Amino acid sequence: MAQRVTLAQTQLQLAQSNPQMHNLHAAYRRMYMALEVQNIDEILPPPPQPQPLDPALENARALMGELLQSFPDQDHDAHIKIHVMFMKTPLVTTSPQVMGTFYAHLLEHIGMKARLTVTQEIENLITKVQQQIQMGAVDPAAAQQQIAEVQQNMQNPAEMEKLVAIQQLEIMQETLADLIPPGQDAMADPLVQIRMQELQIKKQDADRKASTDKSELLLEAAKMEQRAVTDAARIESSEDIAGNRNDVNRERIEVQRQGMNRRG
Repeated sequence: MAQRVTLAQTQLQLAQSNPQMHNLHAAYRRMYMALEVQNIDEILPPPPQPQPLDPALENARALMGELLQSFPDQDHDAHIKIHVMFMKTPLVTTSPQVMGTFYAHLLEHIGMKARLTVTQEIENLITKVQQQIQMGAVDPAAAQQQIAEVQQNMQNPAEMEKLVAIQQLEIMQETLADLIPPGQDAMADPLVQIRMQELQIKKQDADRKASTDKSELLLEAAKMEQRAVTDAARIESSEDIAGNRNDVNRERIEVQRQGMNRRG
């Protein structure tokens, strides 16, 4: 028992030294178990599980510095609208920490809404095709193949994430349009301007590199063309020299043949 208590006490001390990386509740529970304490739940109740809250209560919790959590079954549209309205109030706009909490919470709702929308659209498509099969409006074999392809895409995480990302972009654009005050230009933010300048510099560097690569390719092509011309001239010169040699040899043979005829 002394060994178990020492081990549990060491674990608890490590957990207390960095609670962000450890489960303190589990560490304390192991300590009580090592001490053979009965009915541990009476003195160490399990931590409460997060429960869905209404948007107004979430607004209040955010003002108190608490983190917010979204749930898949919530009315994401209602939560987004209410939070955006509250984020426009001076009490929130003057508090960067609270604004950060709301922005993170909005992104959770946007992500869940996008995934739910894509799933519902795919299910509606499958239901519509099945109804068309029952009505005899489409070829059953082709329709079943279409359904199989859609279901296969749903099971492919990469394809599913593409659809969700597209839906998130649409929702994000709508949300930012409601969140940014009328007449305010998002480009007026100095940080946005700096970021755009960085992107512009990167684009110029990319264009410059592409232009340099193109020039190098043109120069290399010109060198290759010059080498081809030089090689062709060299070959032609070699052929001329060989032809001249052949002519000389033929003349020499002809002279020798004529001399032999005269002596004969």
